Amino acid sequence: MQACEEKQKKMMKSISIDNLDVALIKQRLSMCRSPKDRQNVLQTIKRIAKIAELEQNQQKELEEIAEAQRQLATKVNIVITNEIFSGIELRIGEEKLMLLEDQSNCRFRLVKGEDEELKIKMDAR
Repeated sequence: MQACEEKQKKMMKSISIDNLDVALIKQRLSMCRSPKDRQNVLQTIKRIAKIAELEQNQQKELEEIAEAQRQLATKVNIVITNEIFSGIELRIGEEKLMLLEDQSNCRFRLVKGEDEELKIKMDAR
């Protein structure tokens, strides 16, 4: 997505506009000296708009993937049959838990807390 933004900035700079403000675009178009120059500016603006649309679609897709990952993470159980040592950082989905004490024969899973936030919980087995 950063590449999309960079490309947009470069294209806007090539037609001497700072942002996609309609008034600014109209002003730039009115400064065109020839129909060919005007056509080039219009094509560049269309490309910039297409890149913006692609970027929005990518962002939406990333959000959908993140939501699917969160849903899957709620079904994960980490089962410790022997011992796990302190200092380990457990991660389930986007959540992290640093173990401050050694543990054994336990299970870690995601649960919704009282504040509706997902948290890693340890259960004895």
